[in-house]
Amino acid sequence: MSGQFGFSFTNATIQLFANNKPPKNIFTRLIWYTLEGIGVFLRVNEIASSPLNSIYAQAQIGDGKINLSRVSLQSQAFEAHTQGVVPMQVPLTNSPLNLPLEFSLSRSLAEKTGMMPANTPPDAAYAQLPTFVAVKGTIGEPKRDFKELAIGGVLLKSGVGIAEKLGVNVGKETGGILKGVGNLLTGQGTSPSVNDTNKAGTNAPPKRSLLDLLPKKK
Repeated sequence: MSGQFGFSFTNATIQLFANNKPPKNIFTRLIWYTLEGIGVFLRVNEIASSPLNSIYAQAQIGDGKINLSRVSLQSQAFEAHTQGVVPMQVPLTNSPLNLPLEFSLSRSLAEKTGMMPANTPPDAAYAQLPTFVAVKGTIGEPKRDFKELAIGGVLLKSGVGIAEKLGVNVGKETGGILKGVGNLLTGQGTSPSVNDTNKAGTNAPPKRSLLDLLPKKK
């Protein structure tokens, strides 16, 4: 079995989640399951609820595998891209997945949630986040593999701004430490020195998730 396939929808309005029920089609359900999980992880409901405006897929089938050369999704809330190889199994739903996902939030959502990377071009409609999620499991039973530290760098670098929006006064030294650790996690610069860290305080802070920097919706 060999061949290639591709399809593209543009200027569309595709609602994956209708009547409060997941899609019945297995591939559509795979997309919805991934987006719904990302929305919960980032605490951005618009990711799952926003209709898709564009879908593009290009793949080749041969030698017992599906080579996804490009899969792209776009809505007013986000852009997502992936590529990779899926070894085919019988039945097809047992085929394993390991697809890292490139994910971008719309500029307005990135600013609203405090997840605007510092290197985002001023004219960019979408803000690309570090790769923080991969689709794993199988086609029939997909799993979402999140890497909190990958997105944590962005959150820490913007943590001062988020805290100030929440009415928390962040000192200069503490703010510098947050940004320094954020640079380290995103691969930019180095972490703060031990001396700088000691200056910020000697008591260990309570253990919290990096995503706790995000304002919780009421």
